[in-house]
Amino acid sequence: MLVMDNVHAGYGMTKVLHGLSLEVRDSEVLSVCGPNGAGKSTLLRVISRQLALRRGDVMWEHASLKQVSPSQVVRRGIALCPEGRRVFPRMTTEENLQIGAYARSDRSAVRREIEQFLDRWPVIARRRDSAAGLLSGGEQQILAIGRALMSRPKLLLLDEPSLGLAPVLIDQVYVALKELVEERDLSVLLVEQNVVKAMSLCDRVAVLNGGEITFSSSVTDTTPEAVGSHYFEKVAE
Repeated sequence: MLVMDNVHAGYGMTKVLHGLSLEVRDSEVLSVCGPNGAGKSTLLRVISRQLALRRGDVMWEHASLKQVSPSQVVRRGIALCPEGRRVFPRMTTEENLQIGAYARSDRSAVRREIEQFLDRWPVIARRRDSAAGLLSGGEQQILAIGRALMSRPKLLLLDEPSLGLAPVLIDQVYVALKELVEERDLSVLLVEQNVVKAMSLCDRVAVLNGGEITFSSSVTDTTPEAVGSHYFEKVAE
């Protein structure tokens, strides 16, 4: 479904991704874990076309994304839920969901899906007409995921959904994620530092270290401890 081939990317003079190759298969959850500064968020920015490639290619459904705009990426079926929730705090909860569907023309279906989302989360529904910034951190993260899903993606990119949340809220977010993934036929690329939580959701796990994938395995063939041990491996120059 998604294939990254020999991807090089960075910011200014700083090189972040060094020949990264990665595949996300149909209807699977792949988690990319790694230490701070490994390039995890950069990886998602490249896929969503918020950052240009320097070398290599990103193929989506057998077509290159190299010359595709960020809005066209969304229309082709890829949605990003960014790090740090980033809801629009002064807009209402419902307006945040509506923005996620900006590329869709089936407005009646959009309204129906908003109601379905709010029916699932009564605590969020009670704030549908209130500013999204009034929600708790965990509720804002669930809202951000719901907003991304409103575009009806085939591939959901999730950037550090547990970042900055208390353990009880992390549990809440991952319960929501598991339910949403199980009821939809979509692939997920999850970037996460919390290896235990990531492996509770994903089918495969990979480690990004020094801008390269240094380890990859099915979750049934490894352990969180084994995955974490690859965080500190020295990457060959």
